[in-house]
Order: sequence, then structure tokens, then C-alpha cells
Amino acid sequence: MTAFAPWREYETIVAEHAGGVLRLTLNRPERLNAFVPQMARELAIALAECGADPDLRAVLLRGSGAGFSSGGDLRERVDLPVEVVMREYYSALILAVRALPKPVVAAVHGPAVGVGCSLALACDVVVMARSAYLSLPFVEVGLVPDGGASLLAARRAGGGHAMGMALLTGKLGAERAGAIGLANEVVDDDALEERAEEIARRFATGPAVALAGTKELLNRAVFAGLAEELDREAALQGQASRSEDFAEAVAAFAERRKPEFAGR
Repeated sequence: MTAFAPWREYETIVAEHAGGVLRLTLNRPERLNAFVPQMARELAIALAECGADPDLRAVLLRGSGAGFSSGGDLRERVDLPVEVVMREYYSALILAVRALPKPVVAAVHGPAVGVGCSLALACDVVVMARSAYLSLPFVEVGLVPDGGASLLAARRAGGGHAMGMALLTGKLGAERAGAIGLANEVVDDDALEERAEEIARRFATGPAVALAGTKELLNRAVFAGLAEELDREAALQGQASRSEDFAEAVAAFAERRKPEFAGR
């Protein structure tokens, strides 16, 4: 197994490198790697620095602890309008993944939920452990999909599957995710790390110019309109966050009960 050495120090992620691969680990295991703006910002900074470093030629993205990410942290208070948080932190992160002229591999174990699911789907190659699952449960808390999920899921799996994920909000297991195109590979749990690193190392020793050009072409062919969709998501998320239903969902979450939505 390749030994990864520390690269930069962050508070919410771990950045290590070896053999041309930058390994970024979401590192809030006590909150199941729930996203806060700082984590999105630190990931975006790391990706930008990776883009400027010719010695780094691929990225491996994973989560620490029991899962990839449980989504946005509802317990975190942010003194900024939701639209600003979406655009300056989460949308910026997703755009950074797609703009990076180097392949990004997501190694998904456990849950990849909400914006955590969005982040995984924004990566170039998604490898899932057999016991992992994807979920977009935004409407369960009175919100709309964000992190580009509305476009990413539809472009990868088709509109019908994206509708099911966003409206029915169930857990999509790894085998099913692979069957409909949301995961590139599904492997046994104990093989996830090795397989994801094998793919990342292959990219790191591959033809960098051709890989960058291929990613640029696929961005245009598959993910065209992503920036505009992220902007729409931010606007609609702002509206949803000011609704009575979202306030009820937050209160119900804190009180460990089922929300009672009034529809406004």
C-alpha cells in the first residue's frame, strides 16, 4: 500500500500526497463528515493548489470514520444568507472539482448523503464499497437539492432516476448505483481503498495532457450548464431555507421527532 505523506494542514480535512496523487480526506468523523462551509472552502483551496502543482497529477477523495459524508450539518449556525453560503462555498467546491484539469476519484464507503452525494457525483470516477449508499433527502428537511445534484444525478443516471432520488429520497445502494451509472465500480468493502488508490495511481502516471483534454471535453458534453444550475439551486435553496417547513424540520431534528409540515 502506498504511504501518503502530509501535504498541507487543514482543520476539517486531511491532505496527503504520494506518487503524484493528492489524497483528500473529509475529517469530521464525529459528525459523520457532515459539511460545514469551512470544509467546503478547505477542499476548494486544496484543489486549486493541486491544479497549480505539476507534481500532483490526480486526486483521491474519501471520508474518515464510518462514512463518506452525512450531508450538510444542520447543527451548524452560519451568519450568512443561504444563497451566499451556497454560491461561495458549496457551489465553488463543485466547480473546483470539475475545473481541475486532473482526474478526481471518489472512494465512497458508508453514506454519501445530501451535498456529500453531490460531491461524489461531481468526481470523475466513483468507486463505491458494496455496503455504501447514496441519498438526496433534501425535501425531507424542507430544502431543495444543492451542490449540483439536480444536474449531476440526471446527467449520470437520467431524469427518471434523478427524480426518484430527489423526490422519494430513499437510500440507493451501491449495486443499484453502479447499475444506473452513478458509480463506475462497486467493490467489496475491504477492497475499496486499494482499488481507489490503484485507479488514482494509474491517472498519476498517465498522459496528463490527454487526461486534462478528455476532462475538458466531457465537461462540455456531459456537464454543460452546471454553473447556471448551481446558481438556480442557490436561489431556490434560499427561498426554501426561509420557509416555515424548513424551520419545522430543523426543530424536529433537534427534538428527535418527525416534522409536521404545514406546506408553507
